Amino acid sequence: MKLKLSPKLVFSPHFGRLDNFVNWLLCSSLIVVVLRRFVPSPLIDISLQSKTFDGQNYYRDFFSPLPQEFCWEEYLNNFDGQVELENAVVVDLGGHLGYFSLRGAFLNEKCMFFCVEPSKSNFNNLTKTCQSIPNKNVLLANYAICRDNDEKSFIDGGSSSTGALESANFFLNKARKHKKSTVQGITFTKFMEQHDINKIDILKCDIEGGEYDAFEGCFEHLLSIKYLIFELHESGDVLPRETALYKFINDNFKVVERHPSKYHGNKLIEIFATQK
Repeated sequence: MKLKLSPKLVFSPHFGRLDNFVNWLLCSSLIVVVLRRFVPSPLIDISLQSKTFDGQNYYRDFFSPLPQEFCWEEYLNNFDGQVELENAVVVDLGGHLGYFSLRGAFLNEKCMFFCVEPSKSNFNNLTKTCQSIPNKNVLLANYAICRDNDEKSFIDGGSSSTGALESANFFLNKARKHKKSTVQGITFTKFMEQHDINKIDILKCDIEGGEYDAFEGCFEHLLSIKYLIFELHESGDVLPRETALYKFINDNFKVVERHPSKYHGNKLIEIFATQK
């Protein structure tokens, strides 16, 4: 097994030297292998706190690296043209550790953010991070957006960024056994009604294969949204470009595409779409 221990792989310019040193220790391949094999899982669930140079606290688990770039800034820069943020309403499906919506809320006090995250451990860290945002312009929700309002089986996935609904993620279902839990499902329509969301300016959706189930039968909701950010995954043996969701977005929006992973290639696509 080849081990890569270069600190350049995990260095973040937004945090100080001590945070980056701890980050390197915990995220280097050798440390991860040892901890995952020998350390009891309760210890792994302990939250780590780091603080950005501009004063925002972030909480994460042992094996989640600091962001080299916050995806709030990175994603907005991928659109074809300037993104209008004045008094924007932002919905983040798959909030992870807040590197998109909580970063955006910290920097944009006049915008309103709705952050939805199904993973209980991620949600606990999001709640702690949210407390460091003075603007109080974030609503957090521990749901899974899907086709109905029933409880769902959620697969941990082995890392904070790969958890998914058991019914949605083909790869996790075929992989080794992961820890499972239950999460409350909710349709996108009911979520909007429940939180009195009358308009959405920016919708980000990164829910590890659950995007097709979440929006099946309700594509019309997307038409009123100014900006879409979708991570589209292979579904079974169907590539993202062959799905009805991909075709609908391309037919109705001005689209910029990215392939974020050389390993996954065309099985994983990031879409940045602007209302025509």
